[in-house]
Amino acid sequence: MLPEVARGLGAGLADVGWVSTVFALTYAVLAPVLGALTDRVERRTVLVVSLVVFALGNAASALAPGLGTLLAARVATAAGAALYIPAASASPAALSPPERRGRAMAVVLGGLSAATVAGVPFGTWLAADLGWRSTFWLLAGVGAAVRQRRSPADCPRCGCPPRRGSRRDWPRCAIRACCSPCSPRCCS
Repeated sequence: MLPEVARGLGAGLADVGWVSTVFALTYAVLAPVLGALTDRVERRTVLVVSLVVFALGNAASALAPGLGTLLAARVATAAGAALYIPAASASPAALSPPERRGRAMAVVLGGLSAATVAGVPFGTWLAADLGWRSTFWLLAGVGAAVRQRRSPADCPRCGCPPRRGSRRDWPRCAIRACCSPCSPRCCS
């Protein structure tokens, strides 16, 4: 995708290589920091905020008129990802009974890994066929769509057990909440 970005912005390939580097560095620095700072914040709130930042960062990336703007947008996007991954990774461990924690964590982390394995080649193909901005628009749309979807955890008619104290019965409900959108008919 970097050659397409370089051509689109009229920048050198070596300069555009910073797009990936800035994202990776920002993520590496911010993930542990943001994970620690948001440890006491409700995970749902952290996940929602992170998806909004991720979607806005990708939309800004798609609209970037130059390399400097694109780099700034990638920093914002990386901050959203750095906020999301620790919260998503910690949720199954915090919400599952001890005998189910490994399975719940495997589902979440397996999903994150599968998204990376499938997303990188798909994004590269999309950029080659429809232009590099389309990849960022797709990511912005996915972030916004995931943010807007309700999950079975939001709807008692979707099969999640009732609350016990302040938490639902996990990991069954956690897996459903992370992996399957709730039908609009059900939650409306």
